[in-house]
Amino acid sequence: MDNFGGYSGNYSNTEWTDALDLFFSMQFDQADHEFMGGLPYEVVEIIDNATNRNYYVLREIPDFSFYDNNDTPCYTQDDEHGAFAYGWGMAVFNPNSEHGIIVSSGQPANDFISVPVAFEVFEKTNARYFLLNGLGREVSVSGSEGSTNANSISDPSRCSDHS
Repeated sequence: MDNFGGYSGNYSNTEWTDALDLFFSMQFDQADHEFMGGLPYEVVEIIDNATNRNYYVLREIPDFSFYDNNDTPCYTQDDEHGAFAYGWGMAVFNPNSEHGIIVSSGQPANDFISVPVAFEVFEKTNARYFLLNGLGREVSVSGSEGSTNANSISDPSRCSDHS
């Protein structure tokens, strides 16, 4: 099996592509079953009562073994329960859109304001797809000098392997 995105489990690039193809061809149950075979992703239907639209979301299932008390042991309101093990992003599909528009937002950990702005564009244009890229541009880096923009391999604008 290929090592896909740093995931060294029993899952290949081909299986990931097949699952995505099922998702985008509206075979949601089959896509969900494909993801259940190895990656912590699921397909969820969301009914937006405000717009009277149904969306299908491909999202990572949080790993609730992660816990962070934010170094405030006596103050529990800022505790974080659960995190994403991979942080590859998510996709939202609007099957009733009449437009082939794709709205994308990247790096929510670095460009956090871009996510709500991009989703508003998705919603107001009745676009077909909303794609949210992974967590941040320094999630995966090369070399030993630490996390910097210069050695990022997860930021397409800084890594020639993405072109």
